[in-house]
Amino acid sequence: MKGVKFFLCPDRVILDQVSQVNLCKFDSTSPTVVFVGTPDAVEEQSRKRNVYKSTKVPLKVEDTSFLEDATPQKIGSPSSTSSKFEASRFTSSPRRNGNDISRSNINARSNIKAVVPFEGEEEKGVLFYFGTKAGRSLDFANPALFSPDDPYLVVLRASSRIEGDLASLVGNTHHEGTFFETDSLLSSWVSVELPLPLAPSHYSLGYFINGQDHVPRNWVLQASKDNLSWTTLKVHENDSSLNNEMHLATWRISDQANANSPYRYFKITQTGPSSSGTLFLVLSLIEFYGTLYDEK
Repeated sequence: MKGVKFFLCPDRVILDQVSQVNLCKFDSTSPTVVFVGTPDAVEEQSRKRNVYKSTKVPLKVEDTSFLEDATPQKIGSPSSTSSKFEASRFTSSPRRNGNDISRSNINARSNIKAVVPFEGEEEKGVLFYFGTKAGRSLDFANPALFSPDDPYLVVLRASSRIEGDLASLVGNTHHEGTFFETDSLLSSWVSVELPLPLAPSHYSLGYFINGQDHVPRNWVLQASKDNLSWTTLKVHENDSSLNNEMHLATWRISDQANANSPYRYFKITQTGPSSSGTLFLVLSLIEFYGTLYDEK
């Protein structure tokens, strides 16, 4: 798989759109996939796939939205040849239009902006993508601090605040010991408004790296198209994943939960006590991964 990515893609509208992109090849054999990579690598992988099919040797594919290279390159890293997200392949971001995405899911999924997969780094996802101006800049800036007219502005909201900086949740500063804390109330929440709609494949959370108390254990991840009607994407009950040394964890979002995506609004709502039995919601990082779409 070196030098090429391939993505399971059952949506015909997406396939028709992607098949027009340079360095992509559409393979209609089952399961339907799109190959992305250099011409030689794409051709080699396509040939191998045909061999698998003709010899009836199954191609092993994990149940995940994104399959990584044998030597994956990290998104946004200055040492990576793909550090700018292959910006020439993506159009500039359109302006958002209030809280409304006035189009069907089919139309939304026909305008792929960028694919930002989870590649093992909790701080290199969609919010990092916006913070580097869609990968055009090697210097990250907190997208929650952009000017109101910036097309990559990310808006954060919370049910309350006791301590900490809300903007730090998307500031790529988890390892510096930043955090945000709500009041100790049931159903405390933090939400993220993205400048572009996202069909999420994974998401990451971080807890205060220097803390031990109030580690989140019970919460739900919800998503919305209009900031009014919410769909539950992931339920966490007595989840101790954030109790690791770095207080970071990533979870996959199922295809079934994603059936009505993409979404522009995401919310973390605490549904039960923390590790200390309190209802303080304490976080240091929120990040998402998946496929971004234009709003055209």
